[in-house]
Amino acid sequence: MYITFDPHYIGIQFDTTNCYELTGYTEKELIALAGIFGYANDFEITCFEGIYPNLRIAIECNALTLQIEIQIGEGIIQNELMICHSPGEGIGLKVFCAQTEAAIDAGFSQIRCLAVGRFEVIEMWNGYITWGKLGFIIDNYFLDRFLALLKEYNRKETTLGELLATKDGERFWTEHGMSWPGKFDLYAGSESRDLQYLQ
Repeated sequence: MYITFDPHYIGIQFDTTNCYELTGYTEKELIALAGIFGYANDFEITCFEGIYPNLRIAIECNALTLQIEIQIGEGIIQNELMICHSPGEGIGLKVFCAQTEAAIDAGFSQIRCLAVGRFEVIEMWNGYITWGKLGFIIDNYFLDRFLALLKEYNRKETTLGELLATKDGERFWTEHGMSWPGKFDLYAGSESRDLQYLQ
C-alpha cells in the first residue's frame, strides 16, 4: 500500500483523527516513517501536525530526539533533526534502517537531510560523516563546494561515497569536511542504496 496524494485535501489541517482519511495510513504507520520502531516502542510524540500535504512529526525517548517532515505530494521525507543522546551505540543506524524500510514500503522516493557537523564540534554533531556513510549523497547545488575542497587538497575522489570508502578519505573528511545538504534515493539500484557502508 502506498501513501496517496489527493489535491482536494490541500490546506486541511492534520491531526491524529484524520490522518488515515488524508493518507490511507494510520497514525502509527506515519510515525513509523520516522524510524523510531527500529529502536524503541516507548516514546513520546511531541508534535504531530501540519497542513496537507505536509506533516511534521517529532518524537522523544530516553536515547533519541527525532523530527521529520513528510511531504506527501512529493514523496519525500525530510529528516529535520536526529540527536542520539548516547552517540556511538548504533542507535541512529537502527532508526535509519527502519525508516528506509518503512519509506520504501510506503512508496516514498527520497529521504533528505542536512548533514550537520565539522571537526571542531564532532563530539556533538557528526552527521556530516555519518549520513554519508549511510548512503546519503550531496545535493547537486552544493556539489561545487565539495569538489572545490577536494581539488584544493589534490584529492582524486569525485563523490563523498568514494571519499568515505577509505580510511584516509574518512580521516580527510573528518578534519576538513563541513555541513552539507543530502538526499537518499529510495529506488532499487540507486547510488544511495549501493553506498550503505555501515550496514
